[in-house]
Amino acid sequence: MKKIITVLLLLALLLPSVYAAQNVNDDGQKVITIENDVNDDLFVSGDQVTVNGNINGDLFAAGGQVVVNGNVTGDAYVAGGNVTINGQITGGLIVGAGQAIISGKTGKIIAACGDLAIKGNTDKIIAGAGNVKIYPTSVVERYAYISTGGFENQGTINGELNLSAEQLIDKGNVGTFNYQQNTMGRDFSKGMRSLGAIFSILGAIGMLVLGILIIHLFPKLFFTIEKEVEKDTIVRTIIGFILIITIFM
Repeated sequence: MKKIITVLLLLALLLPSVYAAQNVNDDGQKVITIENDVNDDLFVSGDQVTVNGNINGDLFAAGGQVVVNGNVTGDAYVAGGNVTINGQITGGLIVGAGQAIISGKTGKIIAACGDLAIKGNTDKIIAGAGNVKIYPTSVVERYAYISTGGFENQGTINGELNLSAEQLIDKGNVGTFNYQQNTMGRDFSKGMRSLGAIFSILGAIGMLVLGILIIHLFPKLFFTIEKEVEKDTIVRTIIGFILIITIFM
């Protein structure tokens, strides 16, 4: 595992922060628009990110607002406050967002969102969200595993729907339906409010100790990485994004 994380970190430092950016609206690269097609993997981040070109590879995008209008032949990893997917994702869409609207066709959807709206067709869904709505235009070919606060399905799930929700508004058309009502969200929220302060303090202390140990044990590696990271703000975002996905996997 250590070798994998090290390799990913080095690759992230060597990769360009924005590949083939057609239109950058300001020097701070806060608003980025990709107009041309990219025949490679694309790494991009900013306050507002719009991808209009087709990506013949994987897409890694992060921003306050992310809109993907182009098609992606590989997988798409998207993180943002507001995420809109209008293009077709041939592989899987892995999305973390406050609010996500998925209108394009996707191979599969893995999502962790505050509010998740699915309007396009997909093969399968694995999602944890505050609210999930599947629109009439959506067809899920295989299965959906969903844990949510409020769930509404107006579309069609041909296979199995495994649902854990506090509120079921409409299950729509499903092949096999397994439903469990839960109040875990409310109970969890109450518990986290009381424990949040303690964990935040312990986490800060732990990170401080870990940082001191890393600097002490590997000073040359630390300062080499520091120099590379200082060159580009976007590199910092991509490094964190890749490491979070790696640790999660």
